[in-house]
Amino acid sequence: MSELNPFLETERLYLEKLSLKHCQNYYLNWLHDQDVNQFLETGHIPNDLTQLENFIKSINPSEIFLAIYTKEENKHIGNIRIHSINTKHGLAEYGIMIGDKESWGNGYAKEATVNLLDHCFKKLNIRKTTLGVVEDNVGALKMYEKIGFIKEGTLVNHCFYNGAYKNIVRMALFQTDWLNEK
Repeated sequence: MSELNPFLETERLYLEKLSLKHCQNYYLNWLHDQDVNQFLETGHIPNDLTQLENFIKSINPSEIFLAIYTKEENKHIGNIRIHSINTKHGLAEYGIMIGDKESWGNGYAKEATVNLLDHCFKKLNIRKTTLGVVEDNVGALKMYEKIGFIKEGTLVNHCFYNGAYKNIVRMALFQTDWLNEK
């Protein structure tokens, strides 16, 4: 961990601010891997390291955009973020990507998510965190429900994924529910 500067830490993970040091070929490869990004709303996908660097430089400083590292291997496995923070209304939007496919199925996404949500609700006083997930992403839907997110609605034929328009499930988790469960 000598070169890491953790923003948050869990039992098995370090979460540190995404920076130019993360502008690496493996990250670019994640963004171009159909399995990794099939359900992500990545928008414009960088074609090279210069475009990835420009993307990282363009991250709004008010966002919490973190690289997820395993403690055991000191390996960057994905990213997690809280963005569109609205302090007036106490709102924020959540997103995650586990790009390292060898790390799938180990519970890292849930562990990082719980840690970041706890920070948002307890330290930042966020009242409500929302997310959108492609209806076909059954694994993610189950994880979000286990964490405590509730379905608020469905945006019908909202986004184009895998050659077809798909429904997006909008979900939310409230600070009061989170604190009452903890």
